[in-house]
Amino acid sequence: YEKEADIGGQIWLAGAPPHKQELLSYIPYYRSMLKKYPISLHLNTSVDVKLIKKQKPAHIIVAEGAGPLLPPIKGLDEPGVMTAWDVLKDNPFLGKQTAIIGGGAVGLETALYIATKGTITPEMLYFLFSYQAESEERLRHLMYKGSTEVTVFEMLPKVGKDVGKSTKWILFDQLKKFHVNIITCAKVLEIKDQKIFFEKNNESLQQSFDHIVIASGSKPVQTLSAQLSKIGIPFQCIGDCVKPGKLGDAIHGGYLAAMKI
Repeated sequence: YEKEADIGGQIWLAGAPPHKQELLSYIPYYRSMLKKYPISLHLNTSVDVKLIKKQKPAHIIVAEGAGPLLPPIKGLDEPGVMTAWDVLKDNPFLGKQTAIIGGGAVGLETALYIATKGTITPEMLYFLFSYQAESEERLRHLMYKGSTEVTVFEMLPKVGKDVGKSTKWILFDQLKKFHVNIITCAKVLEIKDQKIFFEKNNESLQQSFDHIVIASGSKPVQTLSAQLSKIGIPFQCIGDCVKPGKLGDAIHGGYLAAMKI
């Protein structure tokens, strides 16, 4: 049972940033596996206690996933404020100045995703270079200068604390090439009138932006699992609804849960 129109969940978000599109290959793979084996798939279907009582399953595996974690900052409901999930899923139009609040893996990858918008594609680069339509200096500028200037705010002294060691150097190099501004030791206090009010080095500062993206991580969704203990059907919770983690952990957890039935 899946509440959305397609399978994949957060894989769609994880595969949106540049150089991570290979993660999207999991989706057609699992589509084909669902067709190969006798597995009924119900899309656009939200599961609640009423549906479970009607179906009367012998066992339930709950994989509700996670949702965006919102920090205790005033003004999150201000116009122009959205989550990283909104950006990666819906690809909305963003103005020339965009801020990211949160310098973890999600914040940095979202920053790179936004910063690459408006740059030329490899195909365009090949065409322009082949016909010498622009100078090499101009082409380099078009490769790395997008339509939106991105600034990341991080409360800690360093960003990318949760970025994997094998990919950190690539991500940091790309952030530098695409001119992403990073402000560390910045405690954001409030968002108001498209301005971010923050403290840095005991100094009160403010900066204006067209859009502000919240990227403070994820939190488990446990709406259904909180109700299941009351109806007496055995169940297991797996994946991000237990604790937000990596894709490999979710796949492995699903396999182990199935083996226990």
